[in-house]
Amino acid sequence: MALQSCRIGAVPNAVQWDDGDFTGAIETTQVIKAGAPVAANDVVILGSLPTIATIVTAAAVIADHSIVRGDGGARGVQGSIPTITDAGSILLPDGTLANPAIGFTSNIDCGLYFTAGGGGTIYAVINGVQNLELTAGEVNSRVWFRVITGTVGALSITFGNDVNTGFYSPGADQVGIATNGALRLHVSNTETRLGEAANHVSIGATGDMSFIGTATVWNDIYFPTGTGKIGGANQPTWGAFQGNTFEYLFAINDYINLPSGEILHSYKEGTDIELHCHIVLDGSDVGATYVNYEIEYTIGDIDEIMSAAVAVTSGDTIITAGLADRTHMRVIVGTITGTNLKSMAALKMRFRRIALVGGGLSDPSNDPFALMVGAHIEEDTVGSRTKDAK
Repeated sequence: MALQSCRIGAVPNAVQWDDGDFTGAIETTQVIKAGAPVAANDVVILGSLPTIATIVTAAAVIADHSIVRGDGGARGVQGSIPTITDAGSILLPDGTLANPAIGFTSNIDCGLYFTAGGGGTIYAVINGVQNLELTAGEVNSRVWFRVITGTVGALSITFGNDVNTGFYSPGADQVGIATNGALRLHVSNTETRLGEAANHVSIGATGDMSFIGTATVWNDIYFPTGTGKIGGANQPTWGAFQGNTFEYLFAINDYINLPSGEILHSYKEGTDIELHCHIVLDGSDVGATYVNYEIEYTIGDIDEIMSAAVAVTSGDTIITAGLADRTHMRVIVGTITGTNLKSMAALKMRFRRIALVGGGLSDPSNDPFALMVGAHIEEDTVGSRTKDAK
């Protein structure tokens, strides 16, 4: 029995064993068809061609790992530039800007390509233009970068594993920066808020600054005793202080009328004002001693009648035993109730040292100096928005 073969077009070696019953290689009265035509670039699944073993042989040029594709030519199939590794990875050519490695049928100018220089870069191309560039260290975008709106609990942009720190948009025309899942900076077209939602610093669109909630600050309006006016009796003593400087020493019932002052424009309207005095010891006592001070005040807003005079006292305030000569102390005297009080109110005060009210207490051996009276105010703005009103 001899092996017979014949060639049909580009298909070599169609074979059969000659058993002597049939001497021809191929005999048919019908048209010979290889099946559905294979166009150029078609991918052919070998398993779908039951007679492929008689069509594709070692003579076909198909490299190892090639994806078999139709070539529209005489052989019908051939290898391709993309390949599949034994592990299943699909390997593509690097491509170029003009011919991306991955493109789209309707627009071959859109896709991806790769360059090996500088550690490797992947480019995204839209209509022949590099719009996105991805390297091992950074992403460069040449188009607008848009992300989801996000919330303070699910941020739009975060950092590494710290997913509760980053950026989001609380609403239209707003940007929020959060740390540890809480809003810290809120920027809108009307204001910028720095701090927590309820307690923060607010900078308005015109640049004015306010302190909201508990984010207020404190300031001091001071009234030096050295510029006050003394009466005909119970005058404090003008004594040597330090070096060539002098200051008033106050004995019991000595008083001075202090210069008037204005409540600052930054005052948080309606809040209480704390009155206090600054004293300095003239000498040192072995045991504890005490002082008591009084401030009589009147206050009034612009275009309002000044209040009736009110006196507040510090009560017996201890001077700790053994404090050194010229030690500076602050003594809280009393509070001005701030209900309905506005910034720019006028304040007039008289300061006096008064007798102790407790039994068995000792006055200092020497009368202390009184440097000034101060008024602590709470502030919720940096100044006022206008020169005439808060």
